Amino acid sequence: MIRRIVMVRLRPEHQAGRADLAADVLRLLLSRPMVATAEVAIWDPEVQPEHPGWDLVITVHFDGRQALEAYGLDEPHARFVREQLAPRVSERSAFNLMSVADPGQT
Repeated sequence: MIRRIVMVRLRPEHQAGRADLAADVLRLLLSRPMVATAEVAIWDPEVQPEHPGWDLVITVHFDGRQALEAYGLDEPHARFVREQLAPRVSERSAFNLMSVADPGQT
């Protein structure tokens, strides 16, 4: 299993719309057949008034490298990022993690 984590800081003029954007991101992720599971977390000023630095943290699980690579080439994903996400983002960081087998499962 591969976990891809993407952290996004929004431009100031898009801060108020973070929950709607998060819902759109999650809807897109769950519509793609190569995505095993997905979660989008948002910064909530009522829970933590001081800004933590990232407005959205997107976590996507893929069953393997082929699924991750297919997602990277997926046109609906690329179009959404290009047209909907990128214009709202001031900063982005992403990384992939490989799951470690549970020693109790061997």
